[in-house]
Amino acid sequence: MPRILIAEDDPNNIEILTDLLSDEGYALAIATTREEVLRLAASELPDLILMDVQMPDSTSSDELNREAGLEATRALKENEVTRRIPVIALTAHNMLHQKERILGAGCDDLQAKPYDFDALLATIGRHLRKPSP
Repeated sequence: MPRILIAEDDPNNIEILTDLLSDEGYALAIATTREEVLRLAASELPDLILMDVQMPDSTSSDELNREAGLEATRALKENEVTRRIPVIALTAHNMLHQKERILGAGCDDLQAKPYDFDALLATIGRHLRKPSP
């Protein structure tokens, strides 16, 4: 059973994603801060990470760090242990320059909020079937 790490701080989005993905048979772990994402990714080695681009970061003076998800992705991709884990960014920002910035941070793909569940499941399936390099 593939394991997905959901990196999301909004309780409503967590509930939506856990309902959808558990119904599809995925094992799930939840991280609500950048630090939790890094810790859980390294310790649990999930098959895929769904990364909210904006999430809390205890190292920032801002309650919500607009870059915490991208900072976490960069750190994951720089770490030999976690760099091969596919990261799908979850974002409400869909302008072309924002997509380029998100993919440039190391995300393997992105999905828009609000969610198109069929597209999200298809994207997850596509990345879980990719062979590891």
